[in-house]
Amino acid sequence: MGIAPPHFNGAVGSAGTPIVFPAGGASCDSVFWQHAWQAVDRVSREDIAEEISMSEEEIAQFIGYWPGPKWIEGEVHKMPRHHRPDVFEDGLDNRGMPKSVKANWGRIISQGQRATTVIGTATRTIPVNPADTLVFSDDDGDGFDETATITLASAVYDECEYKVYFAGHGAAEEWEVRPLRAVTVAGGNVVITLWTWQILDPDLWEAFPTSDGKAAINLNTDANFVLSVDVYREYNDPTARSAELYWEPLGNVASIFCPNCGGTGCTVCEFMTQDGCAHVRDVEIGTLVPGPATYDAATGAWLPDALSVCRMPDQVKFWYQSGELSRDYLAGLSCDPLSHFWAETIAWLTVCRLERPFCRCSNVSSVTEWLRVDLAQTPREGDTYVTSPGDLENPFGTRRGEIRVWKRLAKLAPRIAHVAVI
Repeated sequence: MGIAPPHFNGAVGSAGTPIVFPAGGASCDSVFWQHAWQAVDRVSREDIAEEISMSEEEIAQFIGYWPGPKWIEGEVHKMPRHHRPDVFEDGLDNRGMPKSVKANWGRIISQGQRATTVIGTATRTIPVNPADTLVFSDDDGDGFDETATITLASAVYDECEYKVYFAGHGAAEEWEVRPLRAVTVAGGNVVITLWTWQILDPDLWEAFPTSDGKAAINLNTDANFVLSVDVYREYNDPTARSAELYWEPLGNVASIFCPNCGGTGCTVCEFMTQDGCAHVRDVEIGTLVPGPATYDAATGAWLPDALSVCRMPDQVKFWYQSGELSRDYLAGLSCDPLSHFWAETIAWLTVCRLERPFCRCSNVSSVTEWLRVDLAQTPREGDTYVTSPGDLENPFGTRRGEIRVWKRLAKLAPRIAHVAVI
């Protein structure tokens, strides 16, 4: 959208020759606030974040998979059953293979659960100490420290597994600092670089407006940046269950109503469960094959078990990761799995649905106004819209941004239809 990242984070520069990211002059100085009540004349960062989330989900619901990787936790499905309800099955399909279940999302990356382990906490001091593991520097010599460098001891060699979070929030995804500029692992250390304005103190975003207005965060005040960040390894845990099997209890007529089920230990009213794992039968469609299993720490593998109940389970719960992976990510050229194709598509749908003004910058406002035009309405004098009835009837809406998203995703329709038929 052409918005300066520090301005989007609510900050401007105030010192230096020249001033970097100034609050005026040739650079557009419209600052974004965290909440709508902090500045009633423009959209807030929370507004944008919420709309991005809804746009991502709406797109995912349409195409059947997430535009980027997403961990799915505890997704429940009924196990496929024979068309005759009185038949007890052997758990095999018509090919003699174990029965599979269609997951809610396709493009499965891996079965399993998200896990995180602490690499360490990087800290800095004011004034600077040689022992600091979080260091600010001015790499381009313009007088402004734009680079933050983290150096910690680590033996994890997959650079894309490193995640940085604001300290004190664990590995909660909403507190992740992203994207990282670079990650390098060598000599028993990991070196991570990011922009300093990415780690402005989040407490400053919550400042109350006063009778003097609300001032932007000063980029040239060292105390306005956090003193520490946490670094974690995020990975798929091979030891955690990826499936859990459930059986409805077999009770007699008297006990099936379970009059004393208000406390604990009422086994008649509880599902019987068994841990297991799942393997992926079809990555594109998203079919998983669950089975009873136990993890063997000695061999590092899941070993098959017999069913703890002598019939097929009634329900199954899955844990897996699914979503699109960019070509650069798959080629090892980037640790950002979200492609430009999907980032741009999400941006179109998000911007055209935000009712409040973005900012006074002409380069941003002109794009937002263009995307928000409702092509189903009568145009202003001098304008002409030529839009096909099919485009106006698309499932996203009739604004220009919504139609652009539809035109882009409609090209995927034959592929989506083919997947649905399979």
